[in-house]
Amino acid sequence: MFRENNSNIEYIHIDKKGVPYYVFNREYFMHIFNIFDCRIGAEIGVMDGVHAEHLLGNLPQLEKLYLIDPWKHYPEEIYDDSAQSPSHYQALAEEDGNANQEIQDSRFEKVNRLFADNKKVIIIRKESIEAVCDIGEELDFVYIDANHRYEFVMADLVAWYEKVRRGGLICGHDTNIKNVKRAVMDFCRLMDISGHGWGWFEYSSWFFEKK
Repeated sequence: MFRENNSNIEYIHIDKKGVPYYVFNREYFMHIFNIFDCRIGAEIGVMDGVHAEHLLGNLPQLEKLYLIDPWKHYPEEIYDDSAQSPSHYQALAEEDGNANQEIQDSRFEKVNRLFADNKKVIIIRKESIEAVCDIGEELDFVYIDANHRYEFVMADLVAWYEKVRRGGLICGHDTNIKNVKRAVMDFCRLMDISGHGWGWFEYSSWFFEKK
């Protein structure tokens, strides 16, 4: 099924249960989260909280959202943020996912201010694989958009897959990045997961259901 949205063309594949697996942008995730009745979730890689704010503003049924990010600068050799530095323009420091520590601290403060009065939000300033141990309940979904290096994406998938309930969603961003796409595909093969889909578009997203 094709659907035209302004100048963008979205392609959404509907499986036999009516569940869409091909996602071309984050907006459609709101529909997917509603289909799966997602009430408790975690975002891995928060940056300045824009996407988290969007989730909270568009999912009234959401009861709890864990925001997990170390807000920490890393040496370039261990952090891949190519999604924030596309070849056709020079990313500004404020847009860099691996910005200097001063900007990282500023982002953390901004997120705290943004959600200070929101009782649904729990902010955890830790590495994602460490933060898993801080959550004592099953999640309906996890959204992964952190370090895009292959080994980090794979580590996040392994760690957070166990935290999501059966029938819940494991999802994330940036399948336009080779390492992200390869890690998710390898994980699905290792876990014998079928039915996962891809959006072949700039900054495209992905998800699959935990069986």
